[in-house]
Amino acid sequence: DLQWPQALEITDRLGELARSLGRTLQVKLSNTLVVRNHRPFFPASEAVMYLSGEPLHVLTLNLAERFRRARPEVPISFSAGVDARNFADCAALGFTPITTCTDLLRPGGYGRLPAYLDRLEERMRGLGVARLGDYVVKSCGQGEAAIREVVEPPPLRAALVTALAGARTDLAAVLEAHGQGALYGRLVAAAARLNTPVVVARATADPRYRAEANAGRPRKIGRRLVLFDCINCDKCVPVCPNDANFVYQTRPVRAEFPRYVVHGGAAAAESVGVFEVVKEHQIANFQDFCNECGNCDTFCPEDGGPYIEKPRFFGSLEAFAARRDRDGFYCRRDGERDAVWARIGGREYRLDLHRAADRGVFTDGAVSVEVRHTDRAPLAVTVAAGTPDGHRLDFSAYLNMAVALDGALDTRQANPVNMPWL
Repeated sequence: DLQWPQALEITDRLGELARSLGRTLQVKLSNTLVVRNHRPFFPASEAVMYLSGEPLHVLTLNLAERFRRARPEVPISFSAGVDARNFADCAALGFTPITTCTDLLRPGGYGRLPAYLDRLEERMRGLGVARLGDYVVKSCGQGEAAIREVVEPPPLRAALVTALAGARTDLAAVLEAHGQGALYGRLVAAAARLNTPVVVARATADPRYRAEANAGRPRKIGRRLVLFDCINCDKCVPVCPNDANFVYQTRPVRAEFPRYVVHGGAAAAESVGVFEVVKEHQIANFQDFCNECGNCDTFCPEDGGPYIEKPRFFGSLEAFAARRDRDGFYCRRDGERDAVWARIGGREYRLDLHRAADRGVFTDGAVSVEVRHTDRAPLAVTVAAGTPDGHRLDFSAYLNMAVALDGALDTRQANPVNMPWL
């Protein structure tokens, strides 16, 4: 990664270029920190892993303080372990913008965001300020020092100090009244710089940022996910940053299923096993929303990853066709007719269903099975001309599709699949 001398050299060079173009340069600290993979959570084949969250927050704050001492004129955008508990401190340092990521990958997702502004507002009300700039100047006890650094002696300096000590503070209004409104930005920037060592020292001493407080990892229970049924903890739903994982309801089913084997232009059924879905409550993934970050796998107590093992639904037939490397389903509703395309174990199938008649046709393009959908019963089998002997169609694929179709398109509970038909 970029080293300290390189960072300063690049900053100086880009700053000079920016000034020549009438622009300004800003740095971002930071995305993640690359560290050696020294723990057993990730495979040993992975040489590095990426540190984020609480430990990165305090490390990056210390980096920000060092950078501000070296290049105080360069604004900083901050992104490292930001959450509701430290957001107000980040605002006090004049970071713009402040980016949060890791915190939103925890249970609650985007629902965690309102607390950021609630806590900042609480701090601002307590200080008697309504402007973010005034909050920066007043928040860490460095306001007078910032005023002395930026503003010439009385009467303006005295007026600002008096305003700073008041129950209600509006420093911009004081500057405007003295015809010095342009100084406000400089005053806020000076206060942000002076606040930095105060906030950094406080964070560095805070036990919640220490390694031992962040050494835990999500617990696994030694079970592997399958397409249907899991422990139903639903942890994978709120930790998805894109809301790609969702729950749906289906009716339990237990049925013996056949495999159809083609010989001489006809299909003979042979018993294979029992298909069973035990629970009504199921988990699925909407592929169009999923960026495969793996966060749901991190929090899932079972192995395999919900975004990989659970039913994957596509938002269009084009999206389904484009991801032939992924099993999944695409469902469509047109009045009383439903259709579902499926890729299971790399093989593709289609089911066309007339709900009012309770009849459907399940096919892989070579063997077609007419079904009575409600009780998952095969009624008749036909074989397309030219189908070679030995071709097999496993009826469990239909059962998988039936569960997925009925659950995802059940409009009693909204989800990304059934929304177009609600």
